[in-house]
Amino acid sequence: MPNPTPLSLKPHAFACMVDDEMIFLDVKNDQYFQLDPKQAPIAAAMLGMSLSNSNKEHHSDAQLSISDAEREAIINKLVDIGVAMRSDGRETTRNTFNDTRSLREAPSLIPVSEPRINVTDILKLARAYIATTIRLRFFGLESSIAHLRKSKRGIPDTLNADDKMNTLFALVERYKTLKPVFVKTQDNCLFNALFLIEFLAMHGEPAELWIGVRVHDFGAHAWVRQGDILIDDFLHTVAQYKPILVV
Repeated sequence: MPNPTPLSLKPHAFACMVDDEMIFLDVKNDQYFQLDPKQAPIAAAMLGMSLSNSNKEHHSDAQLSISDAEREAIINKLVDIGVAMRSDGRETTRNTFNDTRSLREAPSLIPVSEPRINVTDILKLARAYIATTIRLRFFGLESSIAHLRKSKRGIPDTLNADDKMNTLFALVERYKTLKPVFVKTQDNCLFNALFLIEFLAMHGEPAELWIGVRVHDFGAHAWVRQGDILIDDFLHTVAQYKPILVV
């Protein structure tokens, strides 16, 4: 039996397996793509993705019955939609991952008291709002992700763990207090997440953008983490989504 033709995800493409479904996120075109469930385990193996035990069995059975022409059709499909490219066999960085860390909710999700707000906070939040709006609206998600990667490399890590948590929670409380001045709706989770990350970065606090997907009643959701701390959301909400991208 021939080995699957190796494929690599393009730099702007991300993928994950949700149950028996394979979902792609194309940040260049800001769109999702769902592969035929019968093709999903084979495509995942070609991309070097980790499979669950049930998916591994499905993949083995499918590989026994799939023809070279059908395998080539899957390859061509992924290449044609622009999420993958034929690999030259060398090891590549794959835009897929598994994260098994347990999460904690940030206490600042429910502030116990009114935070102290100063003019600097208001000005930095205004700058963060303008920057996030321009970058996402006029340059798209791919540009926003590139900015996150670049800006995180320039943030020093000088505080100890306790100081970092106290600083982080205080900043998030200020953000949540002031955000309604700039954002009138809670529905745009992606913008809200990018907005918060931009504000934290202006205070020297790194944070991660997470985007997850679900396949039944398809939906996507974005949230913010710092390590195992879920900064701006609730565990019962993010538990509904399988991560597909983290920056």
